[in-house]
Amino acid sequence: MANESTCDDQIRRLQICINDLVSVQALPAIWSGQGSSQIVATLLDVLVRMLSLDFAFARLSDSINGSPIEFVRLAQRRSPPAEPSEIGRFLNPWLTHNFANAPVTVPNPVGDGEVRIAPFRLGLLEEIGMLIVCSKRADFPTQIEMLLLRVAANQAVVALQEARRLDVTALKRAEESARRSEKALRDVINTVPAHVWSTLPDGTVDFVNQRWQEFTGSPLEDAMGWNWETVIHPDDRDRFVADWRVALESGRGNDSELRLRRKDGTYRWFFVRNVPLRDEQKNIVKWYGTGIDIEDRKRAEEGLQAAMAERTHLAVVREEIGTALTRKDSLSGILHKCVETVVRYLDAAFARIWTLNSDGRALELQASAGMYTRMDGHHSRIPLGELKIGHIARERKAYLTNDVQNDPLVSDREWARNENIISFAGYPLVVEDRVVGVMGMFARKTLTQGTLDTLAFIADGIAQGIERKRAEEALRRSEAYLAEAQKLSKTGSWAYNPATEKAIYWSEEMFRIAELDPQQGPPAAATFLQRVHPEDRDSMMEVLRKAALEKTEYEDHHRLLLPDGTVKYIHGIGHPVFNRPGEVIEYVGTEVDETERKLAEEALRNAQAALTRVTRITTLGEVSASIAHELNQPLTAIVNNANACLGLVPGGTPDLEEAREALAEMVSDAGRASAIIERVRGMARRSAPEQAPLRLGNVVDDVVALAVMESAARRVEIHTQVPPDLPIVLGDRVQLQQVLLNLVVNAMDAMSSVEESERRIEVTGKVDTQENPPAVRISVKDCGTGLRTGEAVRLFEAFYTTKSNGMGLGLAISRSIIEAHGGRLWAESNNGPGATFAFCLPLSKSE
Repeated sequence: MANESTCDDQIRRLQICINDLVSVQALPAIWSGQGSSQIVATLLDVLVRMLSLDFAFARLSDSINGSPIEFVRLAQRRSPPAEPSEIGRFLNPWLTHNFANAPVTVPNPVGDGEVRIAPFRLGLLEEIGMLIVCSKRADFPTQIEMLLLRVAANQAVVALQEARRLDVTALKRAEESARRSEKALRDVINTVPAHVWSTLPDGTVDFVNQRWQEFTGSPLEDAMGWNWETVIHPDDRDRFVADWRVALESGRGNDSELRLRRKDGTYRWFFVRNVPLRDEQKNIVKWYGTGIDIEDRKRAEEGLQAAMAERTHLAVVREEIGTALTRKDSLSGILHKCVETVVRYLDAAFARIWTLNSDGRALELQASAGMYTRMDGHHSRIPLGELKIGHIARERKAYLTNDVQNDPLVSDREWARNENIISFAGYPLVVEDRVVGVMGMFARKTLTQGTLDTLAFIADGIAQGIERKRAEEALRRSEAYLAEAQKLSKTGSWAYNPATEKAIYWSEEMFRIAELDPQQGPPAAATFLQRVHPEDRDSMMEVLRKAALEKTEYEDHHRLLLPDGTVKYIHGIGHPVFNRPGEVIEYVGTEVDETERKLAEEALRNAQAALTRVTRITTLGEVSASIAHELNQPLTAIVNNANACLGLVPGGTPDLEEAREALAEMVSDAGRASAIIERVRGMARRSAPEQAPLRLGNVVDDVVALAVMESAARRVEIHTQVPPDLPIVLGDRVQLQQVLLNLVVNAMDAMSSVEESERRIEVTGKVDTQENPPAVRISVKDCGTGLRTGEAVRLFEAFYTTKSNGMGLGLAISRSIIEAHGGRLWAESNNGPGATFAFCLPLSKSE
């Protein structure tokens, strides 16, 4: 009975949720033709009643006399009435992007006690405004309430956007068009074997299909809004989210490949495409996306790349197949290009592709190339389970043989003997355990393992391509007015015939990079060379000549100088394509425009250099008094020794031995003063970093000498245990001095509140064999106040400081210097008092 009661409660809650969702979905119809104020007022009334809220508040970015428009609805009347501006001032911290701890418990702004509030953006970047709901319930909001609130907020965003820019007639037309489009799209989604979703114009997900939920093992509400980010592989997440935000800003669709987490915790590769849906005024009203599993293709790529002997050949096949699968052509045209590529590069006598028809009972011939190009005949339609092709489709297993003339499954072995056919390879085209077709080829030679691996890769790619193309065509049929989405690329591809010294292929991106007219076709070599910067032309020609002579791949970095004076930085890669006798028949390659990255890197280097120098001077300023005092000692000694010499000379018989000793002392003291000045100048001057062999023990000695007076003034003992025979490392001595001096000064600061007798710094050095590769480790250990929990990581963040007068830059710059040297810098708490800061630098290759 208890189970029945629980079941009944769940059914009632589900019915209430469905009724609430239906009510929320009905809001746009209520809002039709209304202004922003009416829409918000209705939204707040509905939410207060539906969720039994204490109050609901909204702020629109629209303004009256420079102030935002604010609304409030209370569950109970209050005397005097609540002023929206009064509540707005109280809620202001949650109306200014503060979502880190939401929902939160706060004092009740409209009554006694405390309440739970939950803020929602109205628009991706709050361009519409903000919504905050409030309840005294301790469990508010529940997952169902969050779902209802998100849906309501999203519905309000769409209505408010439409109210801003459309009149009543245009709004009704857009809504009717959107409803028709949504219905058509939902019908398509029910037949597409892929992950499908839709989002609002601001990128907030409002729908995912059942396949997505089954794959991730997550309920629908976990995908709503931007929660879907959690299923993306951490290494792919930032890149994809950044690309998605660019697409939302530009209004252009985007394609991407990324890994998604399955419900069992494993990750699989997916090809993801997002395209916008626009109304008659070209305004985006929706985004639609698909995700197709390409894990098998990815694994095939990795396996094929491991076959180094056939790497170049496979790269060409992959490029050709990839190009064919992305052509703006019919499915039949794409598949024809694929089988032509198989015949051309894999020496097939002929190759064919069949696809499973709509009723799943027969395979229909879609493409044929080689010795047979006819599409009719008894092989044009093969029932499932008949002939070799039908068996492959039914059993979902590849069929491979290098003895066609004696194979029992070959229907016409006499034909095979007459045509000298040796081998056959047939592959089922499978997507997520579903057969979508079969690819088969006959050859007059034995098929190697490399060729079979290549065919397996091609079959997987074609299967994914068929599925992707069908999904695209279904979406295009249902959404005829969707704008064609194209992701801009900065990589151009080309093919060059060394025998004729002519380019036989240039991609559109190549023409854009070189700013040449694609209507003129691929340019002559001389024309392209005129675009190469004069200073890079000879070195580039030398790279090309060497690659052609040795028949090898090449890689080159050069600049293009365009007629208007614009300079572009290019990364070029090319590799040869050989025929069977081993002759190079063409070169294929890519040109990548790296101009933006180069300029950004240069700007970053300049900024880092300037910031490093400022920090270096700041660090020197902290010990300037010590340096002045330290200089005063040798200078005073020089004066005293000079006076002593003067005292020895006027006598009857000068004591030359004592005078010589005094003069030697003067020379030593002068050298000491000069060394101190040179160390200060070296750290202060603006000089480029140098990578030179050095021993870190010498760096430690320099820093201890610089800090000796400062440590004496602060009553700090500095002890060093650095073996003189530490291995040599490569580095910039001045920069490493700066890092170590910063750590020593920080250690002194950390002990300012410690008893003077306990102020001790230990600087140690050793070879750390735990590092990979082995490295030299320098540690600075203090007896100070130590590190707070979680502080060891934050200390290295820029502008984070524990000092009242600190800038928070010293440790951040120190870490960047050590990492630029190929090492690492970290902090850790001691077993006793204080903390230890350490860095490791890799050994010089000469070691």
